[in-house]
Amino acid sequence: MAQPNHKKPSHQESSPPKVRGPRYSFGALAEALEETRTRLAELEAREARRLQQLAEYVGTRLLAEAREPSTRVAAVDWLKRQQNPEFSSTAEREILEDFLASIDNQGEPGEIGIELDDVWHWSEDKRLDREWLESLFNRLAHYARQSIDEHNPVCSVALPNGERAQLVRPPCVVAGQFSLTIRKPPTRIWSSLELEAKGLFAAVANGKSTTDEDELRDLLNRGRWRKFLKQAVKGRKNIVISGATGSGKTSLARALMCHIQPDDRLITGEDTHELVNLPHRNIVNMIYPKDMGQAVAQVGPKNLMEAALRMRPDRVIFPELRDGTAYYFLRAVASGHPGVITTVHANDCRMAWEVLTLLVRESEGGADLDREDIRGLLKQTVDVVVQIEKTSAGRRVTEVEFNDRGSGSPYG
Repeated sequence: MAQPNHKKPSHQESSPPKVRGPRYSFGALAEALEETRTRLAELEAREARRLQQLAEYVGTRLLAEAREPSTRVAAVDWLKRQQNPEFSSTAEREILEDFLASIDNQGEPGEIGIELDDVWHWSEDKRLDREWLESLFNRLAHYARQSIDEHNPVCSVALPNGERAQLVRPPCVVAGQFSLTIRKPPTRIWSSLELEAKGLFAAVANGKSTTDEDELRDLLNRGRWRKFLKQAVKGRKNIVISGATGSGKTSLARALMCHIQPDDRLITGEDTHELVNLPHRNIVNMIYPKDMGQAVAQVGPKNLMEAALRMRPDRVIFPELRDGTAYYFLRAVASGHPGVITTVHANDCRMAWEVLTLLVRESEGGADLDREDIRGLLKQTVDVVVQIEKTSAGRRVTEVEFNDRGSGSPYG
């Protein structure tokens, strides 16, 4: 008697399980990433796309940094070695879902700054070298279907869960720097009562002059020029230093920048790197070309300003205003980033205002603005103008003017 054939037809054989990235453990993700490198060239198109998506998932989600320093170091170590450190499920969840707001590699390989509750914490991993950073940048750019190289050195990437990454590499930062900033969206919405309890409304001025302004006015009236300027920097006033070429504008600007809080995050934009040896650890020095026609990267001050505002700055500093930067200087100040220190070429404080107005008109963004509109905006943004000159006795500050809005501006 013939026995029934229980063998399933070949077309009914079970298909391979689908890859579902978000449910994978760290070890499984690492193995899948390694397997991707050897299998992509030989798999059929459908399978290749599937594993490529998984590789992109690994390359972006594992930029996460956990809250505890030991876990943070382990996470960085995992990224470098791409091995499974056997995290607990709690640690995995923290790394994937509760990672910190900002990671920024500066001049030293592997230096990572993480902001937690308005305080920056730093750690180093010397293995995170230029080669590894370039690979990471390329992977992130590929995820966003962009490229990042010396011709396209600035890239903004939206990560899977709403995080935003801003990448800047040479030649738009000084040689040796790679800047990666990741901003995480808030995990909860605070009620107005909770915000009030945290002191949100404690500093509302109600239209009255603040203690800082009263102190500045007193120092100015008593001729305490150095202390006045130091206090103006600490009070995040916007300072313009005016003078001729060689008068000492940049030297004075650097001296004043040393009064900026040492833990402030500074993003600078220059056409020639002159802001060297500042005492701040958390600084990104961005560079734009003097001559766009001969530049390797077609990235001007407008592009750098847009990038800077995505990099969680405390201060955005363009130390010299030219026709291409003046309008973006105003934008930085007006966008909630006061505390600018910059320079212009002018013969006195009153002429400095005329020069600023002209430079804004000559900027791409300010060409359509009326003169009076520009002057009104300048009066609302520039707090202090300092005139410095080279005299027979040496370099001397000859004027200091305070745009004291409480008693009327002298710059009408």
